Amino acid sequence: MALALEDTNQAGRVCDIMLTFCNGDKGFGSKLAESLKDQFDVWYPVEDSSIEEVTRAIVDSKVFIVVMSAECVNQQTIRDSVALAYITNSIIIPVGREYYPDVSKHMDSAMLLTLAKINWIFFVKDEEYPQKLERFLEEVTQALQEYDTCHSADFHGVDIDKFQYNFNRQCSVKRSESKDFAVGSPQYKRNILDFWDRHWGAHLEVDWITFARTFYVDYNETLELSFGKQGADMLMKLMETDIFDMKSCISRSTYDAFCGKQESDTECLADHFFNCLCDYTVGYFAIREVFNMESSVRLQAIQNIGRFQTPSVICSLCDLTTDEDPNIRAVAAIGLGKAGQGTKRVQDSLVRLLSDEDRLVRQSACLAEALMRETKSVQKISDIWRNDPISQVREAAEIAIRHIGGPEADKALKINKVLSTEMDKLRVGDK
Repeated sequence: MALALEDTNQAGRVCDIMLTFCNGDKGFGSKLAESLKDQFDVWYPVEDSSIEEVTRAIVDSKVFIVVMSAECVNQQTIRDSVALAYITNSIIIPVGREYYPDVSKHMDSAMLLTLAKINWIFFVKDEEYPQKLERFLEEVTQALQEYDTCHSADFHGVDIDKFQYNFNRQCSVKRSESKDFAVGSPQYKRNILDFWDRHWGAHLEVDWITFARTFYVDYNETLELSFGKQGADMLMKLMETDIFDMKSCISRSTYDAFCGKQESDTECLADHFFNCLCDYTVGYFAIREVFNMESSVRLQAIQNIGRFQTPSVICSLCDLTTDEDPNIRAVAAIGLGKAGQGTKRVQDSLVRLLSDEDRLVRQSACLAEALMRETKSVQKISDIWRNDPISQVREAAEIAIRHIGGPEADKALKINKVLSTEMDKLRVGDK
């Protein structure tokens, strides 16, 4: 049956399916919704649906279905919805109204990265609808079963602490199905061995230029085919700056720390690093799509940030605390506060923002510390309460101290109370 969003929330459960489409695909989208309603709980926007309702449905859904056409792919709400569905760990099923080459050429790099490794289902010819529908419903059923059995405990089907390839999808680079390669042969190295092992074996270090050139030779054709030239360049840049921290020499330990535990499936071992890197890049751009100031879902995403505390979200919010835009830094601070994970990196990021040059950022950092009830920051927040030149920041600091509580907070409040009492006495005396 179809659910109003309020019905879903009152039932105390997530909705099975969120379906979205643009106005140009409204006729097809409504038809698809009717087909889904017979078997599943499905929510889809109508003309009077607010962005708040749409966002809540995405956050609540297990499976996110988006109808894709050349008309809709560059609409802000569609891009934002896809990105939000990714970071909230919904299983994404793109439904193509045109064939992939006709749609993908209109997609920006971020959406290409997000959807390139996902199985699409195409409803291009109307007369094929009944035949295609049967396969589509099977795919949806499988996705829901997958979510209920293992997906909800992972981030897109993988170890929650790492970005790794999407386990229910095929590897992005196809390998020969034959495993009968002679150990040490070129075929063995290319099809079985991990990227590092097949090129540098037991070496513990390799210079960045060699590493990057070798990666480019192995994967450039696949990258440009899947993500376009701009997307491929972005991925290479992130590998240099985020993954290997601009180091001139890459260590095996850093490489292994990024990749995490490798899968036992040897067909995917050969591209394990590549898949990890692709998924990291997807998460990087998806989160920036959701939390940038032009995002149509930003405010609702912040309000619901506690619902999807994946490492990808926390890590990216920490990265955003150093953004050049103070509005982004302020949004990131509130997001970290609502996520409520007081790791060292989160705390270091918020402490740094308490001294930010922008008053809204300092104010947001105070409120974030209050949300996390972080007692280690009381002294710093107390200094802001006493000394910040902006009254709104001082007010936020006072609220934070009262909310955090504890001996240090009580001490700061007591001193303030004594000073306030003495000031009141002086005012009375002057009269």
